[in-house]
Amino acid sequence: MSAQTTRRGFLRNATAAAALGLPDLTPFRSLLAAARPQDAPARIPFSPDLEPVVRLIEETPRENAVAVMAGQIRRGLTYRQFLAALFLAAVRMQDSHHSVYMMHSAHETSLELPSEERLIPLFWALDNLKWQQTDFPKPSLAPLEGALPSAERAPAEFQDAMQRLDRDRAERAVVALSRSVGPRQAMEKLWPHGCRNSAFIGHRAIALTSSWRALEAIGWRHGEAVLRFVVRDVTGQDKHYPSNVARADRHVGGLPPAWASGGPDHGATLEMVAPLRQGNAEEAGELACKQLLAGTGAQPIWDAVHVASAELLILHDATSGLAGRPLHMNTAANALRYAFGAASADRTRLLVLLQAVAWCAEFTGVVQGGKKPAKAGLTDLAGAPVSGTPEESVADIFSALPPKTYSWNSQEKKGAGYVAAAPADRLLQMRRVFALATEHPGVAPLFLRSARGWLAVKAVTEAHEYKLPAAMFEDYELVSPEWRPRLLAASARWLHGKQSPDSPVLRQAREALR
Repeated sequence: MSAQTTRRGFLRNATAAAALGLPDLTPFRSLLAAARPQDAPARIPFSPDLEPVVRLIEETPRENAVAVMAGQIRRGLTYRQFLAALFLAAVRMQDSHHSVYMMHSAHETSLELPSEERLIPLFWALDNLKWQQTDFPKPSLAPLEGALPSAERAPAEFQDAMQRLDRDRAERAVVALSRSVGPRQAMEKLWPHGCRNSAFIGHRAIALTSSWRALEAIGWRHGEAVLRFVVRDVTGQDKHYPSNVARADRHVGGLPPAWASGGPDHGATLEMVAPLRQGNAEEAGELACKQLLAGTGAQPIWDAVHVASAELLILHDATSGLAGRPLHMNTAANALRYAFGAASADRTRLLVLLQAVAWCAEFTGVVQGGKKPAKAGLTDLAGAPVSGTPEESVADIFSALPPKTYSWNSQEKKGAGYVAAAPADRLLQMRRVFALATEHPGVAPLFLRSARGWLAVKAVTEAHEYKLPAAMFEDYELVSPEWRPRLLAASARWLHGKQSPDSPVLRQAREALR
């Protein structure tokens, strides 16, 4: 039986059931009523329609979670309710960073899958959440303590607390802001802070962007708890931030009216790639301002950031270690690119762009061990032959991709992490993807569809499975056309194909939904 045949019909019955109406929450309410208040841990409650579902997710053992939630889907739990409950359960489980960060990536992948497969990523996200909860237990996010500042004082209190890196004060202030101006408006004030700290390999920006996008999907009425999570996650400051704040303040008034857009500019992009590949953040920041003031526009600079980030994946020549800076520079660049588009103030947008440039240079310098490459250009990916139809080539590429696995011992709390075997074979497949996408630009939808289909079947527990493909496939649409083959090629360094083992979660879900 082919993989496509195996996937087809996987969740057809469940998807049909989800359209029938609201879930039967009676079992959840009974479960809640059975718990004595004095035995219940102090934790923030969610809305009455979701709190029982969140509690069920939290309290069901990992080995039973897929079957239990499959049963609720049969009773009518909708896709959006399932997504919201998963995301909020991750938020309430403090320090569950990756379970929060990856929820939007799983959702985005779901939207691109055939209808009968759409719930697969959410079952995977459920298992990831339970893995985090079991192997890395943390106390739940508790009710907020301390008096809130008044609506009048909240904006100044928030800014002062963030500058002083005072998480407790910032948390109370952002809640006061949310209650006075609304959660979406309150979260928008976090954009200048989400790009402040590269120390946690980009996760501050990823936290803010992923949470914003998840709320866009599930509804902003759930925003207060998410704001508390995010504001505690984004505090901090890196060495690039002060100088880039000064650059933004110095130059924002002189930018051309259309500076935030602009068209492709091959020369400007390669000019920017040079200091990025050399790991020179200061030089790259100065060059970005020079290009913008000259009327180049932001697009060629963003092209350089995405291309230089993808280069870290292309150059990685080990079987492991890819989930460090090579991966995270791409997911961080994606997060900052989204922030650039979502923020409304020119100063914030310029600051985000400058920080993206600085982070890319910094991450590249770390990966290179501080050594300057002999050439500051990009890897030549040309030369691979293309034979057969585009459809045959795509199928052959995913059949030939070496397996990618993840090793973790839950009892000993240690493991090898990701292992993407045969780096040389991966490079060969990257070259084939580059040649195919260059000669046949129209093949991209088929390539992306195949990549997502194999991901749904093969993804292991770890959160980065969905995070990197979701980021790179979105960035593929954002870069100028000439650079798109490079991003598709770089993604093949990470993707699953036929040779990876099937996902255990997939097997559980199939059994549960028969």
